[in-house]
Amino acid sequence: MKPIFPLQLLCAFAVIVSLGCGEDLIFFADDHYKAVGMPEIVASVADPVLAVGKDVLVVTLANDGRLEELIPISGNGSREDISREMAEEMHGIDALDITATLAGTGPVGVDSGPQHIESLPAGSLASVAFNLTVGGGEGGWTSLPLRLDYERQVDVSVSDGEVSPLLLPANATLEVKVLAPHPG
Repeated sequence: MKPIFPLQLLCAFAVIVSLGCGEDLIFFADDHYKAVGMPEIVASVADPVLAVGKDVLVVTLANDGRLEELIPISGNGSREDISREMAEEMHGIDALDITATLAGTGPVGVDSGPQHIESLPAGSLASVAFNLTVGGGEGGWTSLPLRLDYERQVDVSVSDGEVSPLLLPANATLEVKVLAPHPG
């Protein structure tokens, strides 16, 4: 007998529906609710002015994700499981296990490696700090790419009080603008 791989197992218990707006909905076979929405992470810098030499750049991340809709699927099951699943579906707009990697460009080099954030729930903020080396050069505004790799909950199932989230990887690349000093 051929072994079942995780993706084949997922397909056996879930249904995928395309919304036509770039997001597919994944339903567990025994779903009570489905949340529509996803994390929306933005980055900002309080002090974008850099100094020549060693510097530290603190980037604040905000999750502006919003729940667009909570769709009731099935009323079959215990009231406790249905209520718990409704509450757990709200986590579909949270970003989990985030790895933030800043890349240098132009006169700005990044000396520190990726930074980690355990969780960024919708409506919350978190900061990461990167060590930089800023060289001389023309100076002026420079965009630094900030890559975010994270997981997000695309569905959750609750059965007999046991919560089983389905997490999928996601990523985004944001631009962080900094002002490199002019020589002289």
